[in-house]
Amino acid sequence: MTNKVRSSRSLQVFLCHSSGDKPAIRELYKKLRANGVKPWLDEEDLLPGQDWNLEIPRAVRKSDVVIVCISHESVNKAGYIQKEIKLALDVADEQPEGSIFIIPLKLEECDVPERLSRWQWANLFDENGFERLMKALKARSDELGIAIGQYNDNKKIHENNNYHLDENGVSYKIDYTPRRMYIPKDHKQNQQNLTYRACLVAQLVHGKSNHDYRLRIENKSAIEARDITVLLDGKPILEHPAVPQGIGGEIRQVGPWSYFQYVLAISFQTHPPFEVNITWTDDSGEPGSYRTTITL
Repeated sequence: MTNKVRSSRSLQVFLCHSSGDKPAIRELYKKLRANGVKPWLDEEDLLPGQDWNLEIPRAVRKSDVVIVCISHESVNKAGYIQKEIKLALDVADEQPEGSIFIIPLKLEECDVPERLSRWQWANLFDENGFERLMKALKARSDELGIAIGQYNDNKKIHENNNYHLDENGVSYKIDYTPRRMYIPKDHKQNQQNLTYRACLVAQLVHGKSNHDYRLRIENKSAIEARDITVLLDGKPILEHPAVPQGIGGEIRQVGPWSYFQYVLAISFQTHPPFEVNITWTDDSGEPGSYRTTITL
């Protein structure tokens, strides 16, 4: 038995959705991109002046997977989404038997339209909903010989963090590509619980090549942080030879998860293992620091 040669292209996914669900679809689009998938979204991929009636069918036919995003809004709405679903069903009939091509994705608790009910759906609103979606996309990518950002559930990263989640009942999870640590949804944020403000969460995301990484340091209190210094293997990030000129740290909002509100993002290109040290001054004037060693 020979190993299938992996294609260098990304898995192409068409996001079929109702315009009323745009906020949720934008977040899904970002998460798919962060996971090494190439989603197609009209407001991102349609150019001014292009004909919807030509480009939408073309995008569906070029896609490896069509995710039909279902909500009360989309189920009960007439219009272009119904046309997209019909087109996707026509293309699905052309796929080899047993192939994963259409994935119904429920954005909220609602009924799946009868014409889509033959395919198992995923619930994006479930705690592991996105992970289940990624497993389906991984299965499809394996069918086609396409790698999804080196996605692998088994490998771990070593975390050497000065801050820990010591509070009883609070835990974190480390995954591989996107490697991430996160605080679970039941971690309450209130005046009596300051653990979150003292904790940083690291996320290492596979980028455009095998040696292109993005480290995201999650910290709610860093929204007003200043004097941020990033050291990579002991060198200032902008002076490190692995870092393209002009790439530094920035704070921006991410979501929709309440426990992932803000992120300090830095990019660099180097081989693991490597050590990252970050120091800052928070909005109260108190210094903070973070150190992590990333290994494969």
